[in-house]
Amino acid sequence: DKLVNIEPLMSIVKKDWAVFLGQEVTSEERKNLQKHERTGRPLGDVKFIERLKKKFNVVLKPGKLGPKPKAGDQG
Repeated sequence: DKLVNIEPLMSIVKKDWAVFLGQEVTSEERKNLQKHERTGRPLGDVKFIERLKKKFNVVLKPGKLGPKPKAGDQG
């Protein structure tokens, strides 16, 4: 698959997915996961996000909030 390389995860999980998925997460990890669920943005370090951006030619970081300036506006 172009989006996912499963080898690193498979080396961590060792084929026991029930145990892996049943592990507890910290409240900070839970908040971070929930934040990314809401925004739909990928969760990962800067290098990972940059690789996705380059590979798929998409903007993955949030932009400036508010309305976009009209053509010719100085802002």
